[in-house]
Amino acid sequence: MGKFYDLPQIKGVLKKLQPIQDIEEGFVAYSEGKAVIPPVGEILFKKPPGDVHIKYGYIVDDDYYVIKIASGLLIKVAFDQNHPIAYGMPEEAAAFFAHSPTFQTLPVLKEQEQPLVVGRYPEENIVLSGWMLGEKYL
Repeated sequence: MGKFYDLPQIKGVLKKLQPIQDIEEGFVAYSEGKAVIPPVGEILFKKPPGDVHIKYGYIVDDDYYVIKIASGLLIKVAFDQNHPIAYGMPEEAAAFFAHSPTFQTLPVLKEQEQPLVVGRYPEENIVLSGWMLGEKYL
């Protein structure tokens, strides 16, 4: 099972890093021809429709390399905190979607007429990371 980190834990680690300096050094190495960056990889899927972009590279004589895989998008979801399924969830959180930004909702039990919906898209500012076409239709 994956490990989850909360915002204070992430901020604690970030305080120990110097990302601006590291990014600047990376651009200098790139400008000096010391970065090896192959062309972006792309995988296209027909069924279900979707795509994945893969970026990767390294700096010559460095101890590290980087691989970035991007697919889907992060959106904001508002939770019904009064429902037991959402106990402990914040009022809003990030959700990751790939291939489709919507769920099909169906009643859980035969007796139910309406589906159970515990999370909804907020009225505005849905996208946290990525790009969405047709946000206004959700």
